[in-house]
Amino acid sequence: MIRWAVRLVLLVVALLLVLGGPLPDVMAKAVPALSPLAVLSASIAHRGWYANLLWTAPALLVLVSALWKGRWFCRWICPLGTVISVPSQVSFRRRLLRKRINGTFFWFIVGASAAGLPLLLFLDPLSTFTRLGVLAGRNTDPWGWIAGALIPAVMLLALIQPQVWCTHLCPLGYFLETVRVRGARRRFQQGRRDVLRGLLLGVPAAFLVRRFAKATGNERPVMPPGAKGTDNFAATCERCYACVEICPTRVIRIRQRTAGIAEWYLPEMDFNTSYCEEFCNKCTQVCPTGALRPLTEEQKRMRKIGTARVIREQCLGWAEQKHCMLCDEFCPYNAVLVRKGKNDVPKPVVDPDVCRGCGACQNVCPVEGKAIVIDPTGLQGIAKEYTEVTGKQRRRRDRNGGRRN
Repeated sequence: MIRWAVRLVLLVVALLLVLGGPLPDVMAKAVPALSPLAVLSASIAHRGWYANLLWTAPALLVLVSALWKGRWFCRWICPLGTVISVPSQVSFRRRLLRKRINGTFFWFIVGASAAGLPLLLFLDPLSTFTRLGVLAGRNTDPWGWIAGALIPAVMLLALIQPQVWCTHLCPLGYFLETVRVRGARRRFQQGRRDVLRGLLLGVPAAFLVRRFAKATGNERPVMPPGAKGTDNFAATCERCYACVEICPTRVIRIRQRTAGIAEWYLPEMDFNTSYCEEFCNKCTQVCPTGALRPLTEEQKRMRKIGTARVIREQCLGWAEQKHCMLCDEFCPYNAVLVRKGKNDVPKPVVDPDVCRGCGACQNVCPVEGKAIVIDPTGLQGIAKEYTEVTGKQRRRRDRNGGRRN
């Protein structure tokens, strides 16, 4: 009874953190940040330590305590384990899965992380639980239901075979049990096949996906601010969707399955839906794996996540000689230059040095299909501020039709 009371209280706390209770926004990453598996995998994929001690300390504490207590975290704290325990009480008790494959999953993730792409990291139970925030959010992303299908799937499995996720499938539970000092040698001897099988599958799978199943060209996503690069972001994002849930303008959406496997269900910027607020840095504060690095408001404001591009064949000013210039009016960074055409009709030209790729121009463009779009950057950088110098450059470019001298 004491264990169940503790588990239920901690489940309520976890739900408040994930669904958005009366707590600071940064606490949205408190649940997924508890996972030693996420810390290990992300650190290997980043090729170094990626987070400050404040946010890695809980995961390290869980790992260190497992040296003596093994899977105590699973039995007392894990919110997904508590949820699964409910259908397990009324299970049909059939042996649906006889062989434990959680060890293969764990070593597959480790091997794939070493190859730079932690495939199957989405199986981490804490990131899986965090997806409830998107499924129950204010503006539920339809693709979130596909990415979040693991929760109802394991609950259904628990109706057939009780606790099958915890005992046979969960890679985090296997990790915590494996590091337990007592009996470690015997467990390693018994699990050598898991190690070999996982590594021999994970390493080549990650290399093949990185080599042949990546999105290219226009399929590459526009990443939220704080991403190091497209490959690194796809590799280290565990699809917990804390950034999707915390975004106040709802510009961060879940990527459709239209590109390479590495980018499936990845958070991306959808500027047809909204735009990235100039002084908002919330998404960069809640990422538990460092896929989005923490940025101050000023650092985020200067972050270049893409570059606007005018499609002249569709633009009202360029193609139809009509007055519009909504893109210039709504650009918060003065990155849209004005070129005067015949009959003094203004035409938009983008200054790529000043443009941050916030998407305000694309969002307000009245043309069906959009006459101005944001192209992603392969590696995010720092944009130039609009200063007196850039103002002189703008005036020179206006006189030259938007071209540089």
